[in-house]
Amino acid sequence: TMTSGQYAFALAVDLPPETPTVNTFSLVIRDQDNNVVDAAYSIQGMQIENIGVSEPTLAWSKAEPGQRTQITIGMTFTKDTQGVKAVLIMLPDKFIHDVLTPTDVQNMNKRFPVASGSDWADTQYSDRMKI
Repeated sequence: TMTSGQYAFALAVDLPPETPTVNTFSLVIRDQDNNVVDAAYSIQGMQIENIGVSEPTLAWSKAEPGQRTQITIGMTFTKDTQGVKAVLIMLPDKFIHDVLTPTDVQNMNKRFPVASGSDWADTQYSDRMKI
């Protein structure tokens, strides 16, 4: 039995450019033998909104195995955006960040709003960072 609050997971999905007319999906949970252990069908999907983000950038200072590098991640918001509470940066498999404190993360764009104080970067997991 899966109890509420005991599990977390993430999915990589391809979203259509706009909300489809039939906007439902199904969630099927299988065990290691591919047997269905739980499922929910015809789950109502959410409205897809274009929040006006474009021109993603990724740059790094060096690319040497096992060595530290400084990474810069960017994106352009092309319009005022409401409802975005955080940006999640997921690292590829076998990559980790070694940010020791949230203050090691720098906001290079003073127009990009972050929470006040010094704890606006959640760095508790080595394979991701939430801004």
